[in-house]
Amino acid sequence: VLADVAPQVLQDREFLLISARRCGAILPLAPARLQEDLELVETCVSQQGSALRFVLPTLRENKDIVLKAVSSSGLALEHANEKLRDDEEVVLRAVQGAGLALEFASERLRAVRRIVQ
Repeated sequence: VLADVAPQVLQDREFLLISARRCGAILPLAPARLQEDLELVETCVSQQGSALRFVLPTLRENKDIVLKAVSSSGLALEHANEKLRDDEEVVLRAVQGAGLALEFASERLRAVRRIVQ
């Protein structure tokens, strides 16, 4: 539906924020300058954790963003920065939401009993 929206509308930050509350996958339609907007990114991944795959690599290093994504969908861990795949808090939150997320955790954390249980 949003692919049919006039290009100038997709330049509007408020429009994108409202849309992101309904569909986190809107991020790739946003202009580059808004793909760096923390509020927009957080709204997208909070609504749809899998939207983390559309987040700029530098923002995938942001623990708050990744925590919001894995809280929404544990499997979003797949798209997290490698460092955060080795962060106990992030991995535990992801695994609590989706046990299969353990597959994307660092090798070190896959061996931690508290996380595996």
